[in-house]
Amino acid sequence: MRRCIILLLLLFVSSPLPIWAVTYYVATTGSNSNSCATATIPATPKLTITNGLTCLSASDTLIVRAGTYAESLDSNSITIPSGSSWVSPITIQSYAGETVLIRPPNGYALNLNNGQTYTIWQDLILDGTNAGTSASGAGFNGSTYNRLLRCEIRNFHRHGATWSNSTGISDHNEMVNCLVHDNGTAVTGTQEHGIYITSSYNLIDGGQYYNNGASGIQIYDSTWLPSNNIVRNVKVYNNSRTFTAHTSPGITINSGSGNKVYNSIIYETRNAFSLGVRVDLGASNTELYSLTIYGSPGSGLEITGAATGTTYRNVVSYLNTPNLSDSGVSSVASNNSTSGTNPVFVNAGTYDFHLQLGSPLINAGYTLGIPYNTDYAGVSRPKGSAYDIGAYEYVSNCDINNDSSVDSNDVTALIDIILGRASSVKGDLNNDGSKNILDLMILVSVLLGHRTCP
Repeated sequence: MRRCIILLLLLFVSSPLPIWAVTYYVATTGSNSNSCATATIPATPKLTITNGLTCLSASDTLIVRAGTYAESLDSNSITIPSGSSWVSPITIQSYAGETVLIRPPNGYALNLNNGQTYTIWQDLILDGTNAGTSASGAGFNGSTYNRLLRCEIRNFHRHGATWSNSTGISDHNEMVNCLVHDNGTAVTGTQEHGIYITSSYNLIDGGQYYNNGASGIQIYDSTWLPSNNIVRNVKVYNNSRTFTAHTSPGITINSGSGNKVYNSIIYETRNAFSLGVRVDLGASNTELYSLTIYGSPGSGLEITGAATGTTYRNVVSYLNTPNLSDSGVSSVASNNSTSGTNPVFVNAGTYDFHLQLGSPLINAGYTLGIPYNTDYAGVSRPKGSAYDIGAYEYVSNCDINNDSSVDSNDVTALIDIILGRASSVKGDLNNDGSKNILDLMILVSVLLGHRTCP
């Protein structure tokens, strides 16, 4: 027993001391004369985010109550602390269910420029209405491992966000489920993007990028050669709002190696020269998978002769002019739909690019495997004998046995479910909470053509 106690004491002494997380509060009704200790009480918050940041250490959270904050959170002029890991970050977030608007009187809304790491900025609106003609929204310039989560970035005269190596390495940053729109309003004819990345190993996951001056997403730098960035599960549309001098794609990959774009939807860039997706200017080994590209006045997918080793699979490009222009060196292409065949979308006019039953894209894709085995909506792939082409995997409530067709085999499968001989999440076609003869009657009516599948 004594030996066990000694061992436990040794383990305790040799283990790092725990980091105790503290939550602090900021509100427009607060006071910066309140101490950090006092600001842990919701009723006695700090007045400004800038002052609240001075309280934070690794693992701490700053909760911001509803209101408009006329602040520029720029690490060149204020102290912005760091976390120590993704387990112990610092987090700045809005109070649950409340709207927090950061509207700087000039400059960036947020700029991490002094080596900040492991910070999370969550559920905030960064608005550039008053920020001046030289301002961008969120800059990660010389800082790594930072995350914007469910933020909205809008109305900045320059870029919505910039991740740049110009003042130091800015790799491994993340933009997750953000709305980035109506940026790039400085001067008609200048290239201001939703997000402009010149660094490497970054992640853009989910969210929407629209109504920006030039590209929704641009990855390019001729010096730093941004590489191994991942763009996935995004919707990019109606960009090239002010830049009309020449081509301005929804997504641009113009340099670096190993950048990837997958499970994404790109449609209707605005000016007469604009493209859906472009790979150009020395980009190498770019990978493009499971994309839906629609309705651009220029090429849907353009791979120029300056790009090398581009791989694209399971891409549908439809009603673009043209759908595909590939003059790249050593491109690898398979299982794409770019010839003009109608993909049979549910309703392209309302930008619903799900596939209808009978689409030639169903089961026509290349089986890619992990991490490409879920679609834009999070549906697992494949549902049938192979992946479907495009961002969406076809799913029908009436396809009970998941073979990508609705036929008598589904009647048999539903009977087995009703009788308890099989189980499935499908089968409750009338959404009454049970699977029974009423659902079977609906399925038979669908097969007879008397109604559509609910």
